[in-house]
Amino acid sequence: MKLPILLSATASLLLGAFVLSRHHPPSAITDAPLSSPARPKRERANITLATEPLLAQLTRWRDGTAHLDRETIHALADKLLQLDTDAAARFAESIPLGPHRDEALRRFAQGLATRAPERAEHWAVTLSDEAERTAALAYICTQIARTDAAGAIHKAEHHQLDQASSITVENLVHQWADQDLPAATAWTLARPHGQQREQMCSRLAIVQSATEPEQAARLVLEEIPEGPNQTEALISVISQWATRDPQSATIWVESFPSGSLKERAENELQQLGKLR
Repeated sequence: MKLPILLSATASLLLGAFVLSRHHPPSAITDAPLSSPARPKRERANITLATEPLLAQLTRWRDGTAHLDRETIHALADKLLQLDTDAAARFAESIPLGPHRDEALRRFAQGLATRAPERAEHWAVTLSDEAERTAALAYICTQIARTDAAGAIHKAEHHQLDQASSITVENLVHQWADQDLPAATAWTLARPHGQQREQMCSRLAIVQSATEPEQAARLVLEEIPEGPNQTEALISVISQWATRDPQSATIWVESFPSGSLKERAENELQQLGKLR
C-alpha cells in the first residue's frame, strides 16, 4: 500500500522549495512593467512625492548604506506597493541575488495577487528568468487559491506549473478540497495515473478524513497503488479517524488481515489512546 509523504495545509509554506535562482543576473527593470493605467498629472505628482522618501530609504538599505530591521523593510515595501505598483516591482527586481531578493519578489507577488490578481500574473510572466518566473507564478496561484482555488489551479495548469513542480499543484488541490471537495476530487481523479495524481489523492484524503474518514480510507485504497506510500496515507486517515471516533477506527483496523500494516495501525491507535 502506497502514499507520498503527507504535507499539512501549512505546506503551502513549502513553496520555499521554489527557491528563486541565485545563478543568474537580476531581471531587467523596465519603465512600466505592469502597464499601469494613465493617471492625471497632479495625481502622478502626488504619488511621486509620497514614494520618493520610501524609495530613498529602501535604496539605502539595498545598497548597504543604511540598516533597517525586517519589520520596517516590509512596512516600507508594502506601502510602496499600495502607492505605486510599478515602482515596487522595479525596486524588488533591482535587489541583488540572494535571500533579500527572493523574499522581496515573494512578498511583491503575493501582495499584488491580493490586490490585482490579473496584473500580478501579467507581471510574473514578464520575468526573464525561468526560475523566478515559476516561483512568482506559484506564489500568485497560492495567494489566489485562498478565495478561488479552482481558478488558481487552472492558472497553474495554464502556466504548466504542474510540470515544473508537483508541490504547487498538490498544495492547490489541498486548498481546493477545503473549499469544494467534490469538485477537487473529480478534477484529480480525471488526471493521468502516476506519482503526481497519487500525491493529490493523498491530499484529498487528508481533507476528507476530517469529516468522512471511512470514505477517505476507501479513496486511498482505490486510487493509490499498494505500497509504502499508500500505507502512510492510510495511517494518516486512521489517525484523523481515531481522533473523531476511536471506536469505529478500531473496528475498521481490526478487519485488516494480519501483517505489517495492521501492526502499524494498531500501534498508531495505541499511541493516540495514550494522548487522550
